[in-house]
Amino acid sequence: MHKMLTILCAAALVLAVAMPTAYATGLRAGAAYWDAGDFSDTIDDSLLGAEIVLALDIATPVGLELRAAALGTWDDGKRFSPNGSRYEYDFTGGVVPLEAGLSMEIPAGILTLYGSVGIGWYWFYAENDIDVRHGSNHADWRSDDNWDENDNTFGAYGSAGLRISLLPTLSLYGQAQYRHMFDKIELDLGDPLANAYYKKGYSELDASGLAISAGISIDF
Repeated sequence: MHKMLTILCAAALVLAVAMPTAYATGLRAGAAYWDAGDFSDTIDDSLLGAEIVLALDIATPVGLELRAAALGTWDDGKRFSPNGSRYEYDFTGGVVPLEAGLSMEIPAGILTLYGSVGIGWYWFYAENDIDVRHGSNHADWRSDDNWDENDNTFGAYGSAGLRISLLPTLSLYGQAQYRHMFDKIELDLGDPLANAYYKKGYSELDASGLAISAGISIDF
């Protein structure tokens, strides 16, 4: 969790200083969810986390959005017992998306409808601490192991959202986004039994899927 938050804060700083010719018209921060296709299916869980978005004015109503997020899942004590051996796994996995796109807004009173299209870079990672016990009584001997794998790919996205104004400079937002990955993800567990236990062994995973986010927008 600390690793993901550190990456998210670093990405926010980079995005904030990377646009000297534009001025920020909005800053959004909120909770985020992503059903990352095969990646989520393999770990039997969707990804949860947080996002930040800088909305930059180009020529009203067209703007540029820069987005960074950190999403993950945790599973302490996943267990299975193949061939008389007991495996206990403490798993952490997730993704850091960095995205940029063009957006268009349609104001309607206190409501503002918006949509965007863009491209992104997506860094996936998986970590696991493994405890293995061999023998029918599960106490003959034990060996500990761990693995740390990561992979990345580029992708494209489209989104549609709604902002509800509470104050002149404060609003709530909600957004649905579909991310399409250009390449499949490879995360080899380095253990045949572990690869067999997880449905696809983290091989050839298409992480395309629907994402949802909601939070607070500060408008300048």
